[in-house]
Amino acid sequence: MNKTALLVIMSFFILFMAISAQGLLNSGQSYLDGQYSNDLYPTDQQSLGWQDSGPYSDQMAFETKADVGYSSTVPSGAPVPIAPDRPENLGLQVPAESVAKLATYTQAPPAAEISRGLIPASASTAGQLTSDVQSAQYNYNYPSQSRSMMVVPQDIAATNRLYVSYVPQTVAGCTLYGWLPMWLRTLSSGPIWFYEWYPDGRLSVNYLGFSSEGWQKKWFNGDAPGWHILQYYSQGWSNYIYVYVYGATPKPPSGTSSVTLRSSWFKGYAVYLDGKYVGMEGSGSDHLDGIYNFRVPGNMLHTIVISKNGQSYDETGTFLSGAAYRFTL
Repeated sequence: MNKTALLVIMSFFILFMAISAQGLLNSGQSYLDGQYSNDLYPTDQQSLGWQDSGPYSDQMAFETKADVGYSSTVPSGAPVPIAPDRPENLGLQVPAESVAKLATYTQAPPAAEISRGLIPASASTAGQLTSDVQSAQYNYNYPSQSRSMMVVPQDIAATNRLYVSYVPQTVAGCTLYGWLPMWLRTLSSGPIWFYEWYPDGRLSVNYLGFSSEGWQKKWFNGDAPGWHILQYYSQGWSNYIYVYVYGATPKPPSGTSSVTLRSSWFKGYAVYLDGKYVGMEGSGSDHLDGIYNFRVPGNMLHTIVISKNGQSYDETGTFLSGAAYRFTL
């Protein structure tokens, strides 16, 4: 074999190796990119898109828990209110704790007024200084233009007025278990239903009886920390008042007492415990037989009232933990 033939063979061999090496490189790169890369390493945008589309994302769960509405469930015969707006949505500021303590410590109900639903009053005792008792209403569309915090149900003419501490205040602070006076100015005489929304959204409804036109006084007791919203109805609705109660969540009383109410002729009555609505005999799963069972915190003094169509009966006493009490009417 001459040198020329040898050089030709060697050149052909080198060219073949170069072509083979380039083919393997291109083949490997195409294989990795085309078959695995997008599945194993999704982009940030793809990952976020998958999280947002899931039915149980963290954001959705948080919004659901935070959006706790106020109840509008009432006992039979009571007017149905419009659930109020949350103070945060209205831009209300929490009253200063120092002011709340001062107001609470300097005001307490006399013994003769604690058990009374309404106390006759006058404009002077309520602290009214002028004839204009805060007639301007809260502007839902333009909160910054509101000239007062007289918050009323939207699209409802509030014919009555409700104030806290003194006229014309409608927002106040209170210590836990403290007391503040509330002032009612009713436009006409008639039965009064009083409503209180608690921080957890539940609604307490209390029938206060028949009231004449003019000024009445009622005491507020801060029995749970957080915002309380109150309103009443007497031939028309009042505005809302907002009271913020300072204090840690109280521990529940140890033990409970069992209570059975029984009547052979008084049926379908509403039950109240210490002025707070408990339930209706004969409603829900309870049979309309005049018998109603419930439990109360033990080792405490309680007042139980049953009421229907203007008739009411009450029982006051100390209920011991673990004991069972039966009352027959």
